[in-house]
Amino acid sequence: MSAVVRPLAGTRASGSDARIILALAGVTIASQFFRASTSALAPELIHDLGLSPEALGLANAAYRAAFAVIALSLAAGLALYGFFYTKPGTR
Repeated sequence: MSAVVRPLAGTRASGSDARIILALAGVTIASQFFRASTSALAPELIHDLGLSPEALGLANAAYRAAFAVIALSLAAGLALYGFFYTKPGTR
């Protein structure tokens, strides 16, 4: 037996809903690109930027930590308040 999820009566997705979802998808794609490109270009980045492998690893870890904090904050906001209250200008 499967549950069918239906929107609340009288609610419709607005243009800002689609923009938020597209922005989240874009950030996720950019994050995956950064992850893959950093590992593929590590030797060139180390040489061109004059970084040690440890410094490049630290920069990569800082980026991931910042991305995780933002993603978890947004997820907590969505879980606690719902999609409507996490959109800018809707309060």
